[in-house]
Amino acid sequence: MPEHLYPVRPHPSRPHRTLQDAANDGMLLDIRCNRCHRQVAYLALDLLKVCGPSHPLHVPPFGCGKCGSTEFVRLRTRIPSPEEYGRLAIRRPVKQVWKWRVGVLGE
Repeated sequence: MPEHLYPVRPHPSRPHRTLQDAANDGMLLDIRCNRCHRQVAYLALDLLKVCGPSHPLHVPPFGCGKCGSTEFVRLRTRIPSPEEYGRLAIRRPVKQVWKWRVGVLGE
């Protein structure tokens, strides 16, 4: 996502919220791509491992996995309602996959 689209400094009376703040509140992050209309929900607690606790909530953590777009991705935070427990599909991390490449010794 282009960094120039987001405010550089927060208002003094309302600092930017971080992923750590959202994880402490038990929030969901709904990430939607307005280009291909893909929508995915994540737990803020799970994204702490990927993005780190100081990642600002107004910046999407990554681009769309379907079309690759970064400029059309929008993020919305919310607290899940009691009816959604056991019904809402969310993406959860399973394992970390390492990518390897073959190189010549001394590169």
